[in-house]
Amino acid sequence: DGAEGGDVAEAEDTCATLETLRAAVELGEHRVAAMTLCRALNFGDALDLVPLLRGLLVEVVKIEDDREQSSAASRSSESAFGRFKRQEEAAASAAAAAANEKQKNGGAGGGG
Repeated sequence: DGAEGGDVAEAEDTCATLETLRAAVELGEHRVAAMTLCRALNFGDALDLVPLLRGLLVEVVKIEDDREQSSAASRSSESAFGRFKRQEEAAASAAAAAANEKQKNGGAGGGG
């Protein structure tokens, strides 16, 4: 049971640390956030956060790039369908205009 109590205390401590971190970020208290991360990760110096931050920035950029590419692909496929539909409508409109013009020319030529 002692091990279970330790696990619970560790989980509660982790939750409290994450809550402190979240609150610090929301309040723009970046120094508190940095110190909280240092304590949680057992870093002796705030500079130890630099590789972590660099890696996080790289991953955030990758995630956003992937999201943008996915969104662009989605828009692109929608645009392809839209272009196809517009081409069909344009062809139908052109055919109707040609038929209408033929009737006008045929009617004018027969009457004149």
